[in-house]
Amino acid sequence: NAMPLRAIAPFALFDYARFDGGYRLDAETMAQYRAFLPRILEILADSSTIPRALQGDEDVLLTYMRLAEWRAHWPADEVAALDGYFAALFDDCLGAPLEIRRLRAVPSLHGRDLSWFLWVVGNAGGDAAIRVLPRAAAREGRAVDLRIAGLARDIACDAVDAAGGAPLDAMLAVLETDETLGAQCPCARCAQKKAAWEWLAAPGLRRRMEAAFLAEADPDAAALFSLAEALIAALIETRARRA
Repeated sequence: NAMPLRAIAPFALFDYARFDGGYRLDAETMAQYRAFLPRILEILADSSTIPRALQGDEDVLLTYMRLAEWRAHWPADEVAALDGYFAALFDDCLGAPLEIRRLRAVPSLHGRDLSWFLWVVGNAGGDAAIRVLPRAAAREGRAVDLRIAGLARDIACDAVDAAGGAPLDAMLAVLETDETLGAQCPCARCAQKKAAWEWLAAPGLRRRMEAAFLAEADPDAAALFSLAEALIAALIETRARRA
């Protein structure tokens, strides 16, 4: 008898999804992956089911979706259901507990923040992550503003390959060239980061950073807000010069 989906352990699905022998896209393999997908999505939705050793590698669970180009080739009702799932997962991330850490000069967030969502869901392709980012701008409050600030900080730090320790001028320098933000790289993640930068250039987000920074008493949070406001402001100015 076939094992019930909910009986499949996370370790087994992670091992299956990151097949070391190379990904196969034949009909049998894809049918098998789609049969496992409900369990994969269930595991992603509940971080408590993911062993500590696997946390941070959740993106591999969605690799087959990207390779299958699911948005173009899967039935419309399945695509709509997946979009609804990713929107719900995003909303859940917006309410998940966060911790501000100052392990280096620039404070960062620890937890299921927008960077986690962009990294994991972005690997599914089909603009799955970018499509739901505007949901953050539609919500108000310190927790959401912190997540927006954290996303700006993380993308900039990644672009200069100095996670957490880059000086502000180095982060601002990445806005002067598209190359560091993925123009020359076809991978799904670079495309997602570039699209996220475009979203972050909305002037309203800069105003939210300014308001949050002025009202924030927590010095670590204030430093994160201040950095994000400067990054977003520089991005707006850079785009204006190029226009």
